[in-house]
Amino acid sequence: MMALYQQLLLSSIIAPPNTDPFKSADDVIKLVASGEYKIITNYIGNWYFEDLAYSESAHFRDLRAAIAGNPIVVADSVNDVLDYVELGGYIFPIQEDSLAMQMSKQRCGLVYVSEGLPEKAAYFVFQKNSTLSKIWNPAIKMQIDYVIKVYNKYFTENNKIGNLSKCNEDDAMGISSKTQNLSLITTFGIFLVIIFGLTISIITFIFEIYFAWQHNVIKLSLRSRRAVAEPIHLMALAELCGAKKIQKILDKRILTPTSDEEKEHITIADSGFPY
Repeated sequence: MMALYQQLLLSSIIAPPNTDPFKSADDVIKLVASGEYKIITNYIGNWYFEDLAYSESAHFRDLRAAIAGNPIVVADSVNDVLDYVELGGYIFPIQEDSLAMQMSKQRCGLVYVSEGLPEKAAYFVFQKNSTLSKIWNPAIKMQIDYVIKVYNKYFTENNKIGNLSKCNEDDAMGISSKTQNLSLITTFGIFLVIIFGLTISIITFIFEIYFAWQHNVIKLSLRSRRAVAEPIHLMALAELCGAKKIQKILDKRILTPTSDEEKEHITIADSGFPY
């Protein structure tokens, strides 16, 4: 039992169960195609939906086929979209560095998925042969450390702007409670079962020792009674019969015990109980 629960605990630490409805863009497409989920947005002119209408990449082509029988829902604002997402059954395509992303982090229990989703490059547009473009790229390279710092602050370290959510910090970061580190509270059920099983085992062991001791006491008591009563019975039988030959045999029987009786006597003596 101990080994069994150690393996269960180890498997829970290494590979916690994942109950998220989808983990990648392919899962999203399957759920939308089956009608279990709908795509929702507040702005259909976003680059993602423009590519969805015209792009021939595999992701957009498959998603376009999925929404053919399950059209996109358009809400009035980002807050309305997030309200629908919190209700369940809706998926909100969102740009990572947008204000909508920061607004979504003020909600609780949302899951963020980026695997398999397309990326879009951003460009600064200048007039051809502009002198500004010649100094722009070196300036961007000089700012790269600061750009990485700002990116990590808001997208890796999950610092927030605006109103902070009142929910659990891990939920606000999109980390489900099932992936949190195990603690005494989360594993209390396992330890409770172990304690209960050990308690039953100890009680059973004590009763087993007690009944075994009582069995030996009763067994030794019967042997002692037999050792005392048997000679008396044999002598009474000899007196009743009256034959001298039988009397001599019985006397010899009493004075010289059999090998079994000697073994029984030795066993009783070795056991530590009084004969």
